[in-house]
Amino acid sequence: MPERPALVALDIDGTLAGADGVVSSYSRRVVRRLVEAQVAGVIISGRPERSALAVARNLGLTAPVISFEGAMVTDPVTGDRLLVRTMEPDQARLALAAGRQFDLGLTLYGVEAWYAEAPDQSNRAIVEIMEQDPVWGPLDPVVDQVPLVKVMLGA
Repeated sequence: MPERPALVALDIDGTLAGADGVVSSYSRRVVRRLVEAQVAGVIISGRPERSALAVARNLGLTAPVISFEGAMVTDPVTGDRLLVRTMEPDQARLALAAGRQFDLGLTLYGVEAWYAEAPDQSNRAIVEIMEQDPVWGPLDPVVDQVPLVKVMLGA
């Protein structure tokens, strides 16, 4: 008989949640079975911390939540941040330059807030996921003033 796993890594978008961003009833049942079997369900997502934590808490998961493409690890029970890995400003500047070169939407994420120059198609959906408006304005000063955990370029 095979051993049961100690943990199962769970992505949100396109895995637990469908295109509408909602966790399906099927996914809820599977996660409930994991919890009952005492298998740790670990959320690993590119989503921001707040959103990933909300999903984990809603599903009753207690293992650390990995968000922002691995830049943050947070305890969903206590809210304690176990790891915060910020970007070097030069990395963020390169990403901004590439986004501008290809005329892509630009979004910067700090630990506590997110930033965008102006509303566009690429950041409208993010407002819903974040349940928080961005700080609107020029992004170049943000790179030097705010520790960033993620830069997103979108079409």
